[in-house]
Amino acid sequence: MFLKSLTLVLLTLPLSVNAALIDHGSFTTDSSTHMDWLDLDVVAGLSFTEALLQNPGWRLPSHTEIEGLFGELFEGYYETNALQHWSRISEGAYADQGQDISLFLNLFGETTNRGAYGMYQDETATWRMMGAGGDIVYGTEVTQDNSFWAENGIANRGVYLTRNLEMTTQEVTAIPLPTTALLFSSAVIGLALTKRKRVAL
Repeated sequence: MFLKSLTLVLLTLPLSVNAALIDHGSFTTDSSTHMDWLDLDVVAGLSFTEALLQNPGWRLPSHTEIEGLFGELFEGYYETNALQHWSRISEGAYADQGQDISLFLNLFGETTNRGAYGMYQDETATWRMMGAGGDIVYGTEVTQDNSFWAENGIANRGVYLTRNLEMTTQEVTAIPLPTTALLFSSAVIGLALTKRKRVAL
């Protein structure tokens, strides 16, 4: 009976956590990559330098990191569209695109009416934009090669800034889930053994 109960308890423990985008108000955590992303509306209209100076601890992301974020937000876009072009829902990019755009705007804030757009620089020093608004998704290959925007900012665009999740949780000493499960199991076994000893007495 005890082993059946223990098995049932252990089966109910969540031993794995699904990847998720978690909104913290002014930034979003991507639990699959362990990265935080600053909301675009926090840095809308700022130049790259201003955005970095006003947000210590944050950095400019790489092109690969932006592609990873884009894949989390707009899953399926890669298979159906050339990334350098925009895509409208009416063109049938994929069924959930409208929901994905709403999620993106909720997570990253609006930099303009019904839209959020962010600038970043790739490894070749090309300025790029990624974002969405209305029923249009702008992929990660949209070039905005204009140094004026980078140096002065543009009113309806933010700057993508990221940081590793470890930077925000250095002070936290969380017990890993498998360890927690082992501790819980040990406690249950200990209680059961104590109960058996009492019954034997």
